[in-house]
Amino acid sequence: MGHPIKPYLSIEQQIDHLKNKEKMTINNVAFAKKVLSRINYYHLSGYWYNLYDNNKEFIPGTTFEQIYKLYQFDCKLRFLITQLLKDLELKFKAHIANYIGEQWGPLGYQGVKHFYDEDSHINFLYILNKKKKQYKNKPFVQHHIDNYDGKLPIWAVIEILSFSDVTKFYKSFYDADRKKLLKKNYKNNWDIIKNATETPKWIITLCNIRNICAHYERLYNIRLVNSVKLPQKYANYNIKTNKLFAAIIILMLLLDDNQIKSKFITDLKMLFNQYNFINIQQMGFPNNWEDILKL
Repeated sequence: MGHPIKPYLSIEQQIDHLKNKEKMTINNVAFAKKVLSRINYYHLSGYWYNLYDNNKEFIPGTTFEQIYKLYQFDCKLRFLITQLLKDLELKFKAHIANYIGEQWGPLGYQGVKHFYDEDSHINFLYILNKKKKQYKNKPFVQHHIDNYDGKLPIWAVIEILSFSDVTKFYKSFYDADRKKLLKKNYKNNWDIIKNATETPKWIITLCNIRNICAHYERLYNIRLVNSVKLPQKYANYNIKTNKLFAAIIILMLLLDDNQIKSKFITDLKMLFNQYNFINIQQMGFPNNWEDILKL
């Protein structure tokens, strides 16, 4: 039999609980009330659990104000990464639409012969039909319903699929097609082409992070659902492959844009300097993180 559900605490009781039971320092009670009135106590608690010592007590000097700053840092970090994930989603959708259109034809996505897993392909078509109904009032969908018996070419299909849908779709490609797609779009970037079989896992990892960002969940100090296998050139850097930094490496690789990379490194460095109390090692960042991202 499980434990009884804890009772509801008012904001005043939440503050009293933090001060007297959790022994958290709250320098400005009015400020704490204001924060807890607009950020759920349970949501904010995800940040202070990182500030416990081995005895599950707060590290000396931990304050409510510090926790709120950690929350602010996380919001800004999510914003930076969300912009890059948006670029990657658009880029990968274009890669897939162009590859299928050129290699298999406008309706090539309908043919099961192009996919190694028949069940995954059937599931994809089921999801697509649901999306077509969901977005039937979009002008371009309605246009194809009125003029083409509801048949959507791949370049229209890709516009009603989520990043998660596209990720699953890409995962069901044969390895040979996946490699052709990558060679076409990444030219001589062998760090990606040689790891063609890993790219579906990379994209799934980044899709998970995108969902974290989209739902305003804590990104700071997360542990990736699955560790990522990085290209060989990173082997000597002792990178923790289940931490956020490893995911940022593959994000930079897949974006494959030096200008975007340079701006991101600059923005991230500014963010770290602004919140210089943050322990970036908890996110897997080594001291030479800038040099590694520039590789």
